[in-house]
Amino acid sequence: MSRVADSTIQGFLYQFNITLQEILRASEDDEITVEGIIEDIDIERGNNTVAIQCKYHEGQEKFSLSKIYKPILQMMKTFAENPNANIEYILYMYFPNLVDSEMKITLDDLTQIIETKNKEYLIDYIAYLKKCNSKEILDIISKKRKSDDDKQKIKKYFYENNMDLKFDLQQFLTRFKIIVGEKYEKIKEINKKLLQEQGFSKEDVDDLFFPNAIQTIADLSINKIADKRKTNKRNIIKLLKEHKDTAFTRWTKEIISRKKILQIKRKQLNQNLNKNYRERCFILNPKWIENFDKEISNFIRNYKEKYCWKVKLHKPTTFCIMNVDKNYIAQLISELYEMNVKVENGYVGEKFYKEKFMANPQKKIKDNWLEFNIRLIDYSDNFIYAIKNMQIDDLFIIGKEETEDIGKLGKNIEMIEIENLKELEFLLNLRKEV
Repeated sequence: MSRVADSTIQGFLYQFNITLQEILRASEDDEITVEGIIEDIDIERGNNTVAIQCKYHEGQEKFSLSKIYKPILQMMKTFAENPNANIEYILYMYFPNLVDSEMKITLDDLTQIIETKNKEYLIDYIAYLKKCNSKEILDIISKKRKSDDDKQKIKKYFYENNMDLKFDLQQFLTRFKIIVGEKYEKIKEINKKLLQEQGFSKEDVDDLFFPNAIQTIADLSINKIADKRKTNKRNIIKLLKEHKDTAFTRWTKEIISRKKILQIKRKQLNQNLNKNYRERCFILNPKWIENFDKEISNFIRNYKEKYCWKVKLHKPTTFCIMNVDKNYIAQLISELYEMNVKVENGYVGEKFYKEKFMANPQKKIKDNWLEFNIRLIDYSDNFIYAIKNMQIDDLFIIGKEETEDIGKLGKNIEMIEIENLKELEFLLNLRKEV
């Protein structure tokens, strides 16, 4: 992973942790919007709103005011557009050489920021903060997309004209403050203690509730509808108590070591995997899984030999593969046939029959014979119809979910982001080690 990618992920994790901290410290009536409409975190307390923007700069040795020009200008722009709103603006930031405290910022500091010659800041922010007497320039500023010529005209106008601000800078200063935060690792420990104060045991907080809390916030953050990104302390605690399995995603893998989270998840999955006569379905997204095409037939065979061979006790498992066509499925069926894996795909000739795909296999118990062990299908309307009518006990979504259609189709849903099928075999007890 590149340094830029690593710092970006850590920046998100820091923001998620600050969000969790604000939620756990909030009152019962406070409403928190994750990835808020105003800033990274919006907290509504009665008629007042606290808008928090988070910046984490662990890799930068020394702080300078110029490093926070952009977030402050963003907040100024929001204030200029809503000068009468009851909004408190907080920049929550971390730099290695700064001590945890509230940093005092002056009117001169804000003036210095506004007078920057940075072209990007001038076009994106300062042009909205200063008055403009030119209709041509005002029309250009109002464009959502600006050409290079447009940007040059804006730059030239404000460089040549010393225009007044549209808003009261002193008034903004009374509503704005900077908090120098703790280091990422310290914030994590603070949140774990806050969770313990909610009645969760220390051991469960480390392995279950803390990673799930971060995942819950991450899930909220990507919802496109603002109202669905809103939550409060009561709802978060309720969700954590309801989910007894550790989420296995890119975010939890950043919090817990990969080896440890694999071991934790393996132990949790065992509870249902040890039960016979379960209707199970795997939805696999090859896009996110290394060497998928080379390893999928061996994986299905290994799975069948452990979980789909008892004529009396085992039910066939359904495997659905995303982003492939029926020709891919046909080739895979041929490979599996050569491995003594009997597959039902619902087709007779060129036509798909839902009833055939969904039917239970014929059995001859005395001969230990089963018509088929596996159902195999590509992701399609045929699959969606079938799974909605199959009463799935355990639904495994492997890779990354790319559609909302499959999120609520099983009684027990496991969303697992793996790097390769060997990891999945370990989680399913098909191999002892990865």
